[in-house]
Amino acid sequence: MLERVKKLPGVRSFVAGPPSPDAKPILQRLGQTLRRESDRSLEILTSRSADLHPVRELHIAIDNLTNIDGAVRRANFSKDLVSAESALSLIEAEILRTEDLIRKGVISTSIDAGEVTMRTVNQLFVAKQNLKQEFGLVTALDLNGFASESDLSKSISLEPPKEYALPSVPQMVLTAAMMYQLRLSLFPAERMIVGAACRIDSKIKIAALFDVTGEANSSGVKADPDRLGQALIAMAETGTYFGIWIHSHPGTGPGATHPSNIDVRQHADWLKDYSPDLVSAIMVKDRYVRFWGTAVETCKVNVVIEGAGISVVSPTESIYRLVS
Repeated sequence: MLERVKKLPGVRSFVAGPPSPDAKPILQRLGQTLRRESDRSLEILTSRSADLHPVRELHIAIDNLTNIDGAVRRANFSKDLVSAESALSLIEAEILRTEDLIRKGVISTSIDAGEVTMRTVNQLFVAKQNLKQEFGLVTALDLNGFASESDLSKSISLEPPKEYALPSVPQMVLTAAMMYQLRLSLFPAERMIVGAACRIDSKIKIAALFDVTGEANSSGVKADPDRLGQALIAMAETGTYFGIWIHSHPGTGPGATHPSNIDVRQHADWLKDYSPDLVSAIMVKDRYVRFWGTAVETCKVNVVIEGAGISVVSPTESIYRLVS
């Protein structure tokens, strides 16, 4: 049934897009470098004995390095191409986040932590330059701290030429009420729901949700081919696309929302067969939910939840919790 649906007129019209150069080789080299840096920093940590505060700063610097390595690795998991723009957005976001550790005084007393942090920034910066050189990207110069704003306005424009301006990151807007609806529909685990999305300018709206639960038990769930096929036909006929995939996990706590190896493979298949902008999510019974996937982790799509009753657990990992 699913293969027949894919061949129907219009079903794949919202899937395909113009081909883009693949930046994955540069991200793969960056990932290898980051893992070497991680091994080096852990060796430093095991040889240090100092006061709690400097050691704690070193922990933060290493944890940040590991988070960046994880984000880069997830981008490389995708079977789809990774555009140069998406890779650049990911790298620039991580550079800013890492520099903020020093700018905001989180890392201030530990020489080791400062060195790990700046080596991390430098490796990211090298990957950024490789992207710019290979794909002909042009970005604004970061001149913060070198001159006053008034001086800069007299001498140089910080905006890149319009023809090189990077597109703004679209926001997938979900409502708190929808998240509570999902909680009622996804349990007992495991169950699966897909969402029809439509994009208007820089906003992505979830227009409808479809329960596509097929063969399921406490350790896994598969999409029912007929239900999924009907959902895809509805999307094709209404000018929407397969924008979000949500399923439930057994267990409790934010750790239970981590995608399994099966989830990662399924996400890669969805990307290949449907939309490269797909957002995936996992919810557990004590109300934690994680948004993940290539589009989220490469900053290609930013998930925003509007309304009361939702708390942010980890903005860097896109983990939220329903209050009740």
